[in-house]
Amino acid sequence: RELGVAVRDQDVVQLVVLDVTTGKPWREPLDLDGWVWQIDVAPSGEHLAVAMGVSSADPTRTGSVVVLDPITGEISQVLPTQGPRCRSVSWSADGQHVVTAAEQELALWDVASGQRVKQDLAKDGRNFVRHVQKGMLLLTATGDVLELRDAKTLQVVRQFEQPQYAHEDFLYSNIGDAVISPDGKRLMSGSWNKSMTVWDTETADALLTFRGHDAGIQGLIITPDGYELLSVGHDGKVRRWPTQQ
Repeated sequence: RELGVAVRDQDVVQLVVLDVTTGKPWREPLDLDGWVWQIDVAPSGEHLAVAMGVSSADPTRTGSVVVLDPITGEISQVLPTQGPRCRSVSWSADGQHVVTAAEQELALWDVASGQRVKQDLAKDGRNFVRHVQKGMLLLTATGDVLELRDAKTLQVVRQFEQPQYAHEDFLYSNIGDAVISPDGKRLMSGSWNKSMTVWDTETADALLTFRGHDAGIQGLIITPDGYELLSVGHDGKVRRWPTQQ
């Protein structure tokens, strides 16, 4: 079954599961307690992992990842993360683990038991995480430093430090998202300071930095053929970039 997932804001946050072919809801919306930052689908398609956040004004609550069945809406696990916001979640290739990126924590979880397997704490913001290189590595960032990490140990394999520019728009800023090209040779990152950077994966050199949006960059995705990059910013725009230029 082909399913798409959308989130909409009303008086409460609702998870809406859509049939891709018809665009119609597959089931009744599911009310969620908190803000939704990201959704990832398990490789089997049988579960969703929903990265959630809560108000920082309530110190008794933390962000979490909710694991649920997209058809029935039944919740099988709630994984509590460090801090008020869990911004990103990524399933492992075997569907047995998820990695979460909270503002001060990167963690590897066993989904069946709901237990942390590995944890890495940081004082700077973590805004995203995704499995790359056939699930062997993680692409994430600590503040303004882009990282490739081992997917099982969370150890840093390579770091990519943003170039320092005199222009005020390109000063220090957290990285909002990053993707890797299908051939694994290039990384593309987008930052909250509106800039986008293209990297050489092997040398960690920044090949090109340019203004991507009129506000911070929130998300990136690259087409399967690697010829086009799409970015979304807090300016409310989605932009398309030919990667061969």
